[in-house]
Amino acid sequence: MGQTIKLYANYGVLAHEKRPTYTEVPAECPISDPVEVEVPEWIEVGEFADGSVAITIDGADYRWDDLYLNTNAEDRPVITWFDGKERFATLAVIDPKAE
Repeated sequence: MGQTIKLYANYGVLAHEKRPTYTEVPAECPISDPVEVEVPEWIEVGEFADGSVAITIDGADYRWDDLYLNTNAEDRPVITWFDGKERFATLAVIDPKAE
C-alpha cells in the first residue's frame, strides 16, 4: 500500500452535485466527509511549512489544489501535472469499512 492523504469529499444537494469534490479542508457545502486517499508508490507525500499537503512527483513539489482535476465515474479523485507532457493519475479512496 502506498502513502495516504487525508482529504474531504464534499457533496452538494442538487442532482449534478452528487459527485464529490475533494479538498484539503472541509468546504462550505451540505456534506463534507473526511476520507483517506491512497497515492501510488512513485508519488511522495509530505508537508509544506504552512501545514498543507506536499505532493512530489519526479522531484517537483505540488499542492493538492494545483494537481486536482476532477472526480471520475467511480467518484475517485483524478490529478494532473505537466512534465513536458500532460500526465494523469487516478487515486483510490480507502473504504474505512474494509479495514
